[in-house]
Amino acid sequence: MITQIIYQVMTKALQWFCVIALLATAVVGDVSNAQLEALNNFFDSTDGPHWTNKMHWTFGDPCTYSINGVTGWYGVTCNDDNTEVISLDLHNNNVEGEFPPTFVFLTSLTVL
Repeated sequence: MITQIIYQVMTKALQWFCVIALLATAVVGDVSNAQLEALNNFFDSTDGPHWTNKMHWTFGDPCTYSINGVTGWYGVTCNDDNTEVISLDLHNNNVEGEFPPTFVFLTSLTVL
């Protein structure tokens, strides 16, 4: 009897875990984890918390995160499929610091 109850509880927990994992994947979007890591490291290495405008940075997907009708992270432009970061326009934004080593993961970046 106890074994059956434990089995039912574990089965239900596994089902919830799968649902949460699917939702988390949907939130991240289509940009690769490497690009996301590169942008987050860039934010950290250039004193992102003190940027003039850091709207949406570090939340969700840099191309598709949307709130209050504004989509994407400030200054980030993506390709039409929202799978690659192609431009960073952060001039006059109090960005100071160095490029992190992971910046090389932004392989489609053509404008900086």
